[in-house]
Amino acid sequence: MICLSVAGSTTGELLSLMKRSSVEADLVELRIDGAAEMDLPRLLEARTVPVLVTNRSRSEGGSFAGSDEERCVPLLAAVEMGAEYVDVEMNTGLDCVRAIVRRASERGGRTKVVLSYHDFTGTPSDSRLRDLVDDAFSLECHMVKIATTAVNEEDNLRVLRLVAETTRQNRPITAFCMGKLGRISRIAAPFFGSAISFACLEKGAETAPGQFTAAELKILSGMIP
Repeated sequence: MICLSVAGSTTGELLSLMKRSSVEADLVELRIDGAAEMDLPRLLEARTVPVLVTNRSRSEGGSFAGSDEERCVPLLAAVEMGAEYVDVEMNTGLDCVRAIVRRASERGGRTKVVLSYHDFTGTPSDSRLRDLVDDAFSLECHMVKIATTAVNEEDNLRVLRLVAETTRQNRPITAFCMGKLGRISRIAAPFFGSAISFACLEKGAETAPGQFTAAELKILSGMIP
């Protein structure tokens, strides 16, 4: 499943990017953390493909500088409005995470909760990666997302191994390495069971290091038998 990640500073900009992205994507990630003016009901009403609502904190590469409680308010609202997915960082306060998971459950599971972890300096050890997966599912999330940074080629292999192991356990996972050295993992991860491949609409619109455009990702993925 290809997810196009879009970020804008206004509702109008996000609406335009959503419309353009929906042609190329199975899923659109709405990065609302950079929007100074944002009408979430209008954005969700306008969607033509499923959306993943993300309000990324500065500590994990986003723009939101407020408290955990403030950051989770629009995520809870997205659950109430039936967004298909919401993304909550694993370092978010437990009360906030549990409130979102609980509300998603009360709403019949219409919204899938993705617990995410980002490391922009390197890739943790195998045991730490497994612990992150276990911690996420102990909180009853629907999917775990792990994005690390490849500082050598072996980091890609460790993350791909994690994807394969977690998939065999019937636990949904999205995982890959960021950065130039990690680009190969973005292509290979779906073949090991990674659920979502993140891409951008065009060059210069990347929301994470090493991200391909959707067109590039489709071509490169098709080259792997």
